[in-house]
Amino acid sequence: MRNKLFRGTPASPGICIARVVPYIAVMPERLVKTENRKQKTEDKTLYEIERFKNAIEMTEQELISIRKGFLSRTDNHHASMLDIQLLALRDKTIMDGTIELIKKEKRTADSAFRKVVKKTLSNIPRIIDDYIRQRLDDIKDVSRRIMRNLKEQKIESIVAMEKNDHIVIAHDITPSESAQFANRKVVGFATNLGSENSHTSIMARALEIPAVVGLRNIWKSVKSGELAIIDGNNGVVIIDPDESTLRAYRRKEKEIEKHQRNLESMAKLPCVTLDGNAIELAANIEMPFEIKTAIAHGAKGIGLMRTEFLYLKEDRFPSENEQYEVYRDIAEVIAPESLIIRTLDIGGDKLLHTDEMVDANPFLGWRGIRFSLSEKGIFKEQLRAILRANVRKNIKILFPMITDVKEVISAKKILKRVKEELETEGISDDFNIEVGVMIEVPSASLSAKAIAKEVDFLSIGSNDLTQYVLACDRTNRRLADLYNSLHPTILKLISETVDAGHKEHKWVGLCGELAHNPLTIPILIGFGIDELSVSPLYLTKVKKIIRNISMEEAQWLAREILVCNTLTEVEKFLEKKVLTEFSVIREMVERSAL
Repeated sequence: MRNKLFRGTPASPGICIARVVPYIAVMPERLVKTENRKQKTEDKTLYEIERFKNAIEMTEQELISIRKGFLSRTDNHHASMLDIQLLALRDKTIMDGTIELIKKEKRTADSAFRKVVKKTLSNIPRIIDDYIRQRLDDIKDVSRRIMRNLKEQKIESIVAMEKNDHIVIAHDITPSESAQFANRKVVGFATNLGSENSHTSIMARALEIPAVVGLRNIWKSVKSGELAIIDGNNGVVIIDPDESTLRAYRRKEKEIEKHQRNLESMAKLPCVTLDGNAIELAANIEMPFEIKTAIAHGAKGIGLMRTEFLYLKEDRFPSENEQYEVYRDIAEVIAPESLIIRTLDIGGDKLLHTDEMVDANPFLGWRGIRFSLSEKGIFKEQLRAILRANVRKNIKILFPMITDVKEVISAKKILKRVKEELETEGISDDFNIEVGVMIEVPSASLSAKAIAKEVDFLSIGSNDLTQYVLACDRTNRRLADLYNSLHPTILKLISETVDAGHKEHKWVGLCGELAHNPLTIPILIGFGIDELSVSPLYLTKVKKIIRNISMEEAQWLAREILVCNTLTEVEKFLEKKVLTEFSVIREMVERSAL
């Protein structure tokens, strides 16, 4: 059958057309037995420990080599992603735990290592957080390499033998495997598993090759040598396209290239409406290496820097100095623009790894500011690092998962004590720093006016606000139709939160999917949002829309949409009024549908 269509999640933009090579990286990949590197000694325990250490050393050399190849195609910022893999090799919980098991239980290195990794991974019963999921992917990736080296198996990948441009189709691809594509003829890839924000997807974007993930059943549905099209803009893969489809996609390739060049010209232009109203357009970043991309795409500062990655590298919390150096370096690069650092927003059960900390419902559990106010030592150490790093006076602090005013006051008291301690230590006596809170819980939105009195700014997290208002787990595929940030209740809460902040003369920002949705950008501007913070890749698209609408038009749209009482009414309004009357938005939507 021609034109076999598969739909998944867009992971890296662009279109490519090439022959398929199924990437069999885990199971049917050819495993070639190598010669023993070490002869067995009389002491079996010492032999197994030495064998384990040899496997670690071999794995480290493999990763260093992969990093070098990846660096040749990208830069130090992106290549540093593989440093996380190298750090996993030094994870004391896994490495020391394996040696301890070999000694105590007289296990083989393979058996001990497998048991320790299994226990480590099982410490997280429900994976709800992208950062945790990526951390697990890193552990699994490195563990698989170590196990191969323990078994003295060398992998000869079919992909490595290809001499022509090709598309890789796989069940899954690990970050280190995708990095290896840098020096090969891979022009795009598609996988059964994966998410938009996984390290593998970020690798694809760094290499600038189209990728689609989450296709579920594509790997077993293709044959080596079949022609394929990967549409990384829309999450579409077409196997064995006919001539008319090929012509259409080749035409789209050229159109997208031209459109991208036009968008790139937006990067250095000011973000203002047609009638001169300035809107701050900032970037959300998850890892430090995204800074370069954000600046290149014209970010007006960092509107949300997530700090969870610092707490997921090893079996210990990052020291104050380790955090300080990361925050300071990023603040220096982005200066004089602002860097908004969100304090730790992760559940305590994911950090402390003890059974009594596990929440039955992590979404409603001990996370964010709740964890920080309870574990004051961890919280104070992060605050100290942030304050010390604010040398350029461009850092702002953002408290997540705020429920009520009491939490804000408590967090501010701790911040004040930290400032006093630093002053007493003679580190500095100038710790002026703006403080804001995330509005992502219904109670916080409804009490936004009272909260605004206590802070310098508000930042609306539209994704979490949607799931909490609609009582809908946004990671549950079965609830995909229910989870919708266009619900009139969500829009009304956003509008009311903006009004509440402005009545207290505080600026209000928004991060989340609504901020880069072409249909909702004018609505948010009309509500009076002062700042939008989006993924670096969306910056130029959002800016183009803002520069082609007027504040007067946006305010009219905002007033009209608040009259809608149902999701259906909202969607019809957007289709009739926004798509029809704004050519730039229609162009963006149609471009996305290409």
